[in-house]
Amino acid sequence: MGFLGRRDFSASAEALEDLLAAGMISLTVLRKSDNALAALAAGLVAVATAPVHDFAIADDWLANLSIWYSGLPDGACIHGRHLLAQKQTGAARQQFEIAAARGVPVYALALDWLAEGLATTGSPMAAKVRQWSWRSDPHRAFTVLKLKG
Repeated sequence: MGFLGRRDFSASAEALEDLLAAGMISLTVLRKSDNALAALAAGLVAVATAPVHDFAIADDWLANLSIWYSGLPDGACIHGRHLLAQKQTGAARQQFEIAAARGVPVYALALDWLAEGLATTGSPMAAKVRQWSWRSDPHRAFTVLKLKG
């Protein structure tokens, strides 16, 4: 959680390598029904730091983060970011729009990806979500919005 808040992925490489060696990233995503927030955090880390294939996580598992947690926007943000990296712009836009319709993501990084993804794909929802992003504190792992400012 700490490096999600700091977004210092390069400095976290050693810890990430240890987690990979122990199979913790893929295990957390694969066992996503046990702890939704841990699975979403693992998905964020996996997509943020390296190609997902480096983690032995199938593309279907990232898609499932969006499907299994239909009440949370973060899974669709993660899947959208992954699709965008694979140059699947139309599918990425669809995931980002699904996420925006679900509301504000739990994780601040997912909110940033959502705002960026909607803008990149030319979605009409981009302006609304950009306002959420501007009101958030990017130095926290979880999304915290300032209501006045």
